[in-house]
Amino acid sequence: MSHVEEIHRVLSLPDLVGVRVGAHVPCPDPGCPGHGKSKARCQIKSKTWTCYYCEAHGDIFGWVMARHGCDFKEALNTLADYVGLSMKPDPERSEWLEAVVGAAARYLLAHESKLSYLTSTRALPKGLVFREQLGYIDPGGEVLRASGLSGRQLLQLGLLKPPFEGQTKYYSLLQNRFIFPVRNVHGEVVSLKGRWDPSCGEEIGRAHV
Repeated sequence: MSHVEEIHRVLSLPDLVGVRVGAHVPCPDPGCPGHGKSKARCQIKSKTWTCYYCEAHGDIFGWVMARHGCDFKEALNTLADYVGLSMKPDPERSEWLEAVVGAAARYLLAHESKLSYLTSTRALPKGLVFREQLGYIDPGGEVLRASGLSGRQLLQLGLLKPPFEGQTKYYSLLQNRFIFPVRNVHGEVVSLKGRWDPSCGEEIGRAHV
């Protein structure tokens, strides 16, 4: 189980915020125009939140990022400290994640349309894309096969989901996503954050492992 999954398992968004499911609270984003209004319009659901003033939304990690103005890595460390979860990486897990990161980065560089989305549409500098080893996981399984990991290893990482009843094909949970490796202070990969590829239609799956 990944650090992200463990945090989701032991801590709910309502528990973090200190309210019941369905409650309305002030938006965590200090720049929201709703601050100072007489009626709070940010609704807390079991796993997500939505502000009806500024339209910001997210999960438990998004709440921390908005509230503290931090990135995902900082939010992960903050919530890990909150629940008493050690962020010391499993060397074997980090090695497996590095293999996926490398394969995803090679795939991205080999597909100009995907690379162009990051460098042109999202205006990310190419140097950053290369330096941070941003990548892409395709829906056909090419990246996962190229990682050299077994099905068992990919299942342990949370990158594969067993087939549904009556089906035989495993499902890649981060498919059709641009991959952003999350590293600890030692440079070891502890998690993967995915951003949905808008050219692939409606978002499915999940965004972190």
